[in-house]
Amino acid sequence: MTSLLLALLVATTPDGLDRRDEPPASTEPRVNVFGAPVSTAAVAGLLAAADLGGLYVPLGATFRVGPHWGLTAELQGSYLTGGSVEAPGWSVSASFGPTFFVTSETGLDGFFVTLRGGAQQVQAAKFPQTAHACFGPSSCAPVPPGNSHAFLVGVDAGYLWRFGALTVSLQLGAGVGYEENQASHFTFPVDPGSGFTSGFAWSLNLNFLRVGYAF
Repeated sequence: MTSLLLALLVATTPDGLDRRDEPPASTEPRVNVFGAPVSTAAVAGLLAAADLGGLYVPLGATFRVGPHWGLTAELQGSYLTGGSVEAPGWSVSASFGPTFFVTSETGLDGFFVTLRGGAQQVQAAKFPQTAHACFGPSSCAPVPPGNSHAFLVGVDAGYLWRFGALTVSLQLGAGVGYEENQASHFTFPVDPGSGFTSGFAWSLNLNFLRVGYAF
């Protein structure tokens, strides 16, 4: 009788051996690491067609915080050289913000919206044919290669599919902000150059197709 009572006591205590009432551990992935291979290949093709060399590498990751939202960080880098480039150029941009999974019950899939803020730093490549800029028939000024930067906030919206650990997403996005010493008001992720344009800036997220790995 004593042995039976002890067995019942152990089985019904919080530290007992009966764990049937505990929920199973979650097997849903918590991180999605992604790139944009189509954008990378497209930029490589455009550079080759212009007799230039270089590369464009966009990378990012989404960290699931809850069943309906997470945090997304993105980093994009480019390098431009070859052809008629006298001095190579490069650009680095980074962004961070929350991602909301509107239709997901587990996170990291379904329709999503990302709110992001970020910055871009550029060291413009030097081309001999752009050694001078003219503001009128008799007013020209030298434009040496230099630094330019931009600060942007934006929103992306799209849909994320998960096929096991493989993820594929389609999205559209745009941003607005402030820039200094850039070539135009449109901020391009691949060495947009430097110039005399400062003030309002806008951008489009050209990484419309992303492929990743969730774990």
